[in-house]
Amino acid sequence: RGTGKTYASAFAMRELGFRRVLFLVHRGQLARQTRKSYEKVFANTVSMGLVGAGYHEYEADYVFATVQTLNRDEHLLQYAKDAFDCIVLDEPTAMLDPVGRRDVMETIERLNKEEGITVILITHYMDEAVRGDKVYVIDDGDLVMKGTPREIFVQVEKLKEYGLDVPQVTEVTYLLRKEGIDLPADI
Repeated sequence: RGTGKTYASAFAMRELGFRRVLFLVHRGQLARQTRKSYEKVFANTVSMGLVGAGYHEYEADYVFATVQTLNRDEHLLQYAKDAFDCIVLDEPTAMLDPVGRRDVMETIERLNKEEGITVILITHYMDEAVRGDKVYVIDDGDLVMKGTPREIFVQVEKLKEYGLDVPQVTEVTYLLRKEGIDLPADI
């Protein structure tokens, strides 16, 4: 049984047609569960493998691993810089301090902007989501909103209905506008 966000990412990968994908999570159990969910969606149309915890399936089309595993040279050096079309990061900044979160986000942006790698970031931190090109909001396994960060984050009340926060600057702007101060809604 996978989560809605896992299945949503698998359907997106299938629809977008990426050949080689690296899916990074923060626990080995999640890597195994995610692979099972992807196998259901792809039905053996791509090869899938695990790296780490005794698994060395480096050549698979879709590789599932933990961030900690790929921090080790023995695993990381198995891949060329351009080995993957897409990297999916599932909550990569969970449990990190602000400096660690900043470093991870800078690396993600560098991979995307400088290396041309598509990066899909699964996060509950809206200050991270706002940095993307597109934002998808999933509620109870259903895609309920999608658009650019600007299009999504102007809908403060709708996001709050889904139990989500908004970036701090958006929240302040929203509150000031409610008090009658004339500010653009899409700050």
